[in-house]
Amino acid sequence: MGVLLAFAIFWDTERIARATGEAFAQDILVYPWQLVAVTVYSEKRLELAVPGVTESELRPDSAYHFRYTGLRLLEGTHDRYVLLGENGGNIVVLKDEQGLRFEFSR
Repeated sequence: MGVLLAFAIFWDTERIARATGEAFAQDILVYPWQLVAVTVYSEKRLELAVPGVTESELRPDSAYHFRYTGLRLLEGTHDRYVLLGENGGNIVVLKDEQGLRFEFSR
């Protein structure tokens, strides 16, 4: 009986976690502006084909030649950023390396 009870608790915990995670993901897709806005500056063209992301070419004499706006921060680690396009659905992972600069704002 104890094994059956433990299994039932485990099963319900998994179902609650799944439902909570799906609700959280849906909330992010519907309201992406609740996440931190990210502007990416790059020496090279990144060719991000993400709806809602705007690429602007900067002056040739500047340190960075391209600016990308319309991204939101989902997760950051010590050397990578997981970014979401403001129109939702598309995710981009960029490595924090030389030649890229990230600016974060509300």
